[in-house]
Amino acid sequence: MLIILLFVLLIITIIVLASGFPLNFFLKSLFLSFLILCISLRLIYYTPVMLLGFLHSPLDHTFTGELKTRDYQYLGEFKYWIPHGEGKKIYSKTYHDGYYVSYDGGLRFNKYKGFGTLILWDGTEYVGKWKDNDTGSGVATFPNSIRIYEGSWTKNGLNGFGTMVLNENTEKDGIYTGEFKDNKFHGQGKYQWNDGEIYEGEFANSEPNGNGTLTTPTGQKFSGKFKNSILINTPTR
Repeated sequence: MLIILLFVLLIITIIVLASGFPLNFFLKSLFLSFLILCISLRLIYYTPVMLLGFLHSPLDHTFTGELKTRDYQYLGEFKYWIPHGEGKKIYSKTYHDGYYVSYDGGLRFNKYKGFGTLILWDGTEYVGKWKDNDTGSGVATFPNSIRIYEGSWTKNGLNGFGTMVLNENTEKDGIYTGEFKDNKFHGQGKYQWNDGEIYEGEFANSEPNGNGTLTTPTGQKFSGKFKNSILINTPTR
């Protein structure tokens, strides 16, 4: 109802200012301030959708339609004239400098909610369940499928606990299970290389940094403090 009221007041404001109806300076300033506020809140973007929704279903306020803004184009379900339900967003190249390409899935009042797929500018694809607009969990596939991640994430990247499989045809190929921060191994984790070598302990900047244990393919163990994957000291006995 609040959106309907704001929409009606916006129309009245436009009519009053355009009609030249005699008002004192204070009232005209008040109406003009309200108009600027409505525009700044992007309410004007929803005008076509509001009209379509009211004509289509004035009682339950749910319908399927299309919405275009300067940030994205949306096609899907609406509730109270706001994207809600199943739909697809295609983002503009100017939105966050083109970082986001598209989102296809569940929405709750224009925020990611439920199962959906988010595609980023570099081809990275997140498929899974979104808890709210910024966090989720599922499977992330990176360009050329050289890395596959399963676990928690945010819209800004891999954050939380998860497992990553690296298949880049390098000596670093293997499986990491543990904590992530800003797309990097960070915190407690375990990395097993394809040649059988295993490191378990603290990570930072995607490398062993801190206390941990390195186990060679032959079963030898080296425990102590690591810096950038190199053991710099062992515990004193």
